[in-house]
Amino acid sequence: MKQEVVLSGGKRTPFGDFGKSFVDVPGTDLGIHAAKSCLDAIGLAANKVDYLVCGNVIPVDQGGYFSARVIGLGTSMSEDSCALNVSRACGSGTQAMVSSAEQILTEHSHIALAGGYENTSRADYALTGARWSMKRGADRIVDTIDCACRYPFDLLLMGEAVEALADDFGCGRRSSSHPATRP
Repeated sequence: MKQEVVLSGGKRTPFGDFGKSFVDVPGTDLGIHAAKSCLDAIGLAANKVDYLVCGNVIPVDQGGYFSARVIGLGTSMSEDSCALNVSRACGSGTQAMVSSAEQILTEHSHIALAGGYENTSRADYALTGARWSMKRGADRIVDTIDCACRYPFDLLLMGEAVEALADDFGCGRRSSSHPATRP
């Protein structure tokens, strides 16, 4: 029998203004909220989900590096369920869906939950050189948001890099699936 993947529903994390609404909310709490809301909306108990894939680019807070596991257990998934973090810049949420589908298609999972979150209001600054003793003079403080939002090859902001690629390949903003372009 051929495995089939069915998308059953979806909810998104809440969002607010940078440095305001969620500055005191751990990022994984946003993910837990969205996961619980999604499961409630489709009427599925969390303990029926055996795999969770979470997309995240800027891990924040203590649980950020283990966010899929934190969100899974915070959603009441079983302790013997599996969790995977994925980071693919702007495509992390999409990669979470693809990876969840792969788990089902390869029969490693029966029911998988895909999601993602960011809480850039809680993103850290990194003090470079501090681990191995700082040298005399000024050291560099790096904004992790800036690191995550810049294309690493020419340091353009990701939005600028996408616009440049769209120009290079002649891609416009409208697609054939957009209602305004349908015949």
